[in-house]
Amino acid sequence: MSSTQQQQVALAHAAMEQALYFLDHHAPQRALPYLEFASRQFRALEGNRETLR
Repeated sequence: MSSTQQQQVALAHAAMEQALYFLDHHAPQRALPYLEFASRQFRALEGNRETLR
């Protein structure tokens, strides 16, 4: 895994943790942007993986 991909995973992980925090504190609207960001990061990783095949 390249350093860029490692950064994408780390950012997505941090975003998911932040989203879970807001969900745990009954603030789903505040969690949504973090979930969307994490989703974009994971999709980008998946796209990179498909390109390498």
